Amino acid sequence: MREPLLQVQGLKKYFPVKGGLLQRRRDRVHAVEGVDFEIRSGQTLSLVGETGCGKSTTGKLVVRLLEPTEGTIRFRGIDLLTLSPREMRNLRREMQIIFQDPFSSLNPRLTIRQTVGEPLVLHEKGSRRERDDKVVHLLRKVGLKPEDRFRYPHEFSGGQRQRVGIARALALNPRLIVADEPVSSLDVSIQAQVTNLLLDLQEELGLSYLFISHDLGLVEHISDEVAVMYLGRIIERGPARSLFANPRHPYTEALLDSIPVRDPRQRKGGHRPLSGDVPSPIHPPGGCPFHPRCPLREEICTQTFPGLFEFSPGHIVHCHVRGKRG
Repeated sequence: MREPLLQVQGLKKYFPVKGGLLQRRRDRVHAVEGVDFEIRSGQTLSLVGETGCGKSTTGKLVVRLLEPTEGTIRFRGIDLLTLSPREMRNLRREMQIIFQDPFSSLNPRLTIRQTVGEPLVLHEKGSRRERDDKVVHLLRKVGLKPEDRFRYPHEFSGGQRQRVGIARALALNPRLIVADEPVSSLDVSIQAQVTNLLLDLQEELGLSYLFISHDLGLVEHISDEVAVMYLGRIIERGPARSLFANPRHPYTEALLDSIPVRDPRQRKGGHRPLSGDVPSPIHPPGGCPFHPRCPLREEICTQTFPGLFEFSPGHIVHCHVRGKRG
């Protein structure tokens, strides 16, 4: 089996909560709480979960747009947290990110030529003519015209702007792309076009994706593996086919039950609905973080975080009740 391209172990991120006249730290937000996963070359791992569960924060930690509070991030076997800013800058050529909002992530004062070519300038790649040729090549690859490079972001539709963002991410020939809700702000028909573009580019260029989304229908289509996050923790992870066909954690079951279907009578659910709201990440509950809303909770769920139970090869779950039942 191939060695993982990316390995994340024990990843944590706490944000300080300040208050009072002197703005002293009063508490902290447990945004990411001990996350483990790995991605192999050419594969897609999707992070799913409700808004605020820590998906986007995890993605930014992986490429060190945010600095972790604790944990290890290894890319090609290199511990990213031991690198100097200069070393990280060089390695970041191989790790790029696509942001959720294609408009706010593009500088409105720069032409598309300047936007897509900016990474090449910053990393001193090629002559001006070579950079311009590269921009033309990238625009064609993402389905835009060479003459589009002279236009500005406001002249494009949302889907076209996201294609520009993808072209910019590809400029330095990365091996890993963190795609943070890359199609959530687009119309449904445009979502399909951009998603198929990402799949085509993955097959052509051998890209690996950390795909962050709350759209489970899309995740099922694009993923090799899926990790379900709740309140900063991964509570279930496994091959996409196994997880969607046989979810084991009560929270995963509830998420899959929420996927819209054309005919409600064909819904596969039947699981008990969730009650209550997501607890505050400032004061997360003890034990299993899901226990205040879990229809299966037992006394042990309120006391200790459940260990890891493997139900099938690669399909793991953190759940006391399901682990006990097998």
